[in-house]
Order: sequence, then C-alpha cells, then structure tokens
Amino acid sequence: MSDGTWVQYSAADARFNKSLDGGASFTELDLSGHTLFPETPPVAVGPTLQTYSSGGTVNNFAISSARSVILNCTNSASLVFTGFLGDNQQGDEIHVFSRGTGIVGFTHNSGSSSADNRLINYVTTCITYLAASKGYAKFVYIGSSWKLAVHEQGDWIASSVSAIIANGGGSVGSFSYSLNKFYLQGKKLTWMIYASFNLTGGTVSSVELQLPIASATHSGSHQWNFGYCSSAAANVVGCRTSSNLSTHLLFQIIVLSGGVANLAAGTTSFQGVFHVDLA
Repeated sequence: MSDGTWVQYSAADARFNKSLDGGASFTELDLSGHTLFPETPPVAVGPTLQTYSSGGTVNNFAISSARSVILNCTNSASLVFTGFLGDNQQGDEIHVFSRGTGIVGFTHNSGSSSADNRLINYVTTCITYLAASKGYAKFVYIGSSWKLAVHEQGDWIASSVSAIIANGGGSVGSFSYSLNKFYLQGKKLTWMIYASFNLTGGTVSSVELQLPIASATHSGSHQWNFGYCSSAAANVVGCRTSSNLSTHLLFQIIVLSGGVANLAAGTTSFQGVFHVDLA
C-alpha cells in the first residue's frame, strides 16, 4: 500500500504460508513487506532460585548470573554475608529470605569482600539482621556495590550483648537481663529490656547500657524514652542517647518535679521499650 493502493495477495503467497495451528509461529507483515512481529515471541524469564544452608561469615558469596535471584537461607547457625559475587550488572537484584532456624546478617561495606561485591546498608556501624525463618532483604546492584533497597527484620531478635557502666561514685556489683531484644526498621532501633543490677558503694547518678547490636552506635540525636524503674519513688526512668559513649544509652531517674534523682543502692531494675536512631 506504499502507493496508496490496496494490493491483494493470494493465500499461496509464501509470505502468508504460515501454519496457525499445532503451536507453529507466524509472521505478520505490513503491506510494504516489513516484519511487525518476530516469528518467536520473547519468553519471560523469572528469578533464579538459589539455596544456602551453612552458617558462619561468607565473603564474596557466589550467586547465579541471572538478573534476578531469590536466595533462600536455610541455615541453622548464624549466617553473615559481607558481599555477593555475580554478574554485577546495573539493576541486578537479590531477594534474600530467611528460611532457617538461624538469623541472617549483612555487614556494611566490609573489606572482607571485594570492592565491587560489597553491601551498602542503611545502618553503617553494625550488622543488619533478618530474624530466623521470617526476615527479608532486597539488594540492588547500583554503581559499584549492592545497595540495600528493602529490609524487613521480620520479628524481634534476642540480644546477647550485655554491658553496663555506672556514673558517679558507685559501681555495679552484678548485672543481668531477663529480657533483651531488638527490632531494627531502617535506622530506627526499638529495644525492649528488663535489666537487673546491684549497685554497691557511693552514689550512682545514672547507668549506661550498651546497645543490643554489637558495635552499633547511635546517631547522636537527643531522644528521651520512658519505662519503669524499681528503685525510683516516681517509678519513672528516663533514657537518652549517651554523651559519653555512642555505643550506649544513658538511663536516669526522673522525678515528678522534673529533676534527676540518684539511683538507690541495692538491687535495681529497668524495664521498658526504648527507641534510638542508629548511625
């Protein structure tokens, strides 16, 4: 029809001699003889499934060369990745699912993996975790590293970090947690604790408890949170980011008049849910 005139072709014309049954492909032509559609339609390719069951720290973990990978982690012991080794093309995706009884972690910008394989997390000072059998993370290759795009911890994670510092003239004779767990969303750490300790000698004005993720530091923002303290007449405890150590939160007794009271000698407990932004 290049000259504006309709041209009739017979059914025997080779260009139209394509079977439309039995699964054979066909070619549709315009009247100038150019192919509009390929004879074989493109096939949609879904993510490649990969499974890993071991624990420990893994550097430059080899993933499939597919553009999109689903990585099911079925580990029973704690597992930490420092980097992923794939084709590393712009826009490649890795979907990590925690499916085992052990937690899964990702170390930010670790020198243990090659530069192009490293992970860039929201929180830069500590490992970002997925709860056992529930967590999910998505990494996208952008530039020269794998960037954390989505992180859902999935559930509370129990912490084994346990350290306390007493400020003032007193000291801590014993210290333990009956509850110590955390939930990280983006940079916001929610910390649920029930801490008991015995204060001996002198006067303690405040105590500092280490954050529940090893090496985690707060962003320095001044935040107050409230819980319950067994030795406070007002039954109120204040918590804020520590000005002494960025790895700790500072706990003080806040009386109803607005002042700060010293902690009483003997056994004392703090309990509550506290929030802090991590660096």
